[in-house]
Amino acid sequence: MASDRKAAKDNSLDEGDLDGDDEAPAIGDLSETLKQVKDETETELAATQVAEEKSRKNFAELTKTLEEEVATRQAAVDEVKAAISTSEEAAGKAKSDLLSVN
Repeated sequence: MASDRKAAKDNSLDEGDLDGDDEAPAIGDLSETLKQVKDETETELAATQVAEEKSRKNFAELTKTLEEEVATRQAAVDEVKAAISTSEEAAGKAKSDLLSVN
């Protein structure tokens, strides 16, 4: 019986498993690798979230600046339109005055 157990144990050994006790360290190595991958992923996620928040703030600032510029330019356009209207009105009145003198 003891020789049967030894034969079974010998048959169950992998090529790299010389002492038959490598399964526990392999599981430990796997756990460590998974923990390392998890830690790296969490670090990358945190860095990505920080970068995303920075981009979000930059976009909000840019949007605000552009909206202010559009409003300023629209006010300038409105002023020019008002000046044109006033000039056209004055020109029309001057033309009318000239025609009535002749």
